Amino acid sequence: MGTGGFTSVATMAYSALKRSVALILLLQWEQLRAVPTGEIATHNTKLQLKCQVKGMNSTPGEAVTFQCSVIPATALRYCEFRPPSGAMPILLEDGTTHLLNSDHARLPSSTDSTISRNSSKSEEESPNEVLEPTATTQIHEGVLNRTKRSRRDRFYGWSARIDYVGSGFSHGDCSAAIKRVSLEDAGIWRCVAGVEEQMVELSTRIELVIHEGSSSPLKTHVDIAEDLSWATFTCHTTAHRPLRFCRFVRANGLPILSNFSDTEPGPGLNLEAGVKYGKYSYTGNGLAGGDCGLTINGISEIDAGDWLCIVGVSGEDGHQKGVLNLRPPPLSLPGGLSLGAILGIGLVIAFVLFVVIHEIIERRASWREKKLQKKRSEKMAKAVILNQALNAKVKF
Repeated sequence: MGTGGFTSVATMAYSALKRSVALILLLQWEQLRAVPTGEIATHNTKLQLKCQVKGMNSTPGEAVTFQCSVIPATALRYCEFRPPSGAMPILLEDGTTHLLNSDHARLPSSTDSTISRNSSKSEEESPNEVLEPTATTQIHEGVLNRTKRSRRDRFYGWSARIDYVGSGFSHGDCSAAIKRVSLEDAGIWRCVAGVEEQMVELSTRIELVIHEGSSSPLKTHVDIAEDLSWATFTCHTTAHRPLRFCRFVRANGLPILSNFSDTEPGPGLNLEAGVKYGKYSYTGNGLAGGDCGLTINGISEIDAGDWLCIVGVSGEDGHQKGVLNLRPPPLSLPGGLSLGAILGIGLVIAFVLFVVIHEIIERRASWREKKLQKKRSEKMAKAVILNQALNAKVKF
């Protein structure tokens, strides 16, 4: 075989090899395309991570459950949820098969605060390690279950509002519940589960819809005594729902009492039945009856303006606000007369003086006119007499 024949055979072999490789790649691509979202193909089976939301279209304050599990049931190494806000993923712990120890930790009391951990420090977490929150987190004593996890080079967060509610990682269950959802929880969540044996990670998206319609608008009313000895503010929801706290902010922007609470947002005196501070006191049927009321004994100029009623409804996060307008009382002057009365009397006196002065001026003008008329009459009479006398002399 010559050089030309050898080259032709090599070219044909190369072309056949290219076609074979292209066919193999095409078959692999079609196989990958056939795998639905949330599934992963393995050499034995296709694992699926299925999630559904129990409590979809919820309102703030209600509970929501993410029911997530791997099908067919396969033991999990870890399970995490990634919030729509882009915050650190929340690593769940089933507290059963993977439990190493229960360590005492100082946990955040705020429902939204998190504790950061870096799982890349070691292959296994130390059973004696104690998590510490950031310096800005309010903390209290609690217990945190610690589980064994392999190194994954990720940072995690911990949330007091999200609990694991599944039947255990050994059953492939990655279900979690949010105790009280807020509007910030709405959006696309992502559940991520790591499979124990096959060393693969499954992921699926979950959409959570939150409606704002649970919080009824506040109803406000202002009563003022005619003598301005007192004023009463009332503030409640439409259905008189029970309240967690009741506070008022004065028209000058300051609370009734400048004390800070570590349990509810904002400074101020938390009003309830029997609470009184100076001339301010609570009025109403109590917070359990949904009443947030304030009585002011003795209204002054500094009390005039727009007040804020701030309440927290039981079973809901956050707070609601209502505006109450207290009209400014009329200024009082010594003697018990109001400024309006003084102005009225002054106007009457001014009018009387105007009439009197005008009458005097008119009379003086009339008197002067009469006096001038009299003088003119006298001059004319004298002129007539003089003229008659001259005529008489001419005749003689």
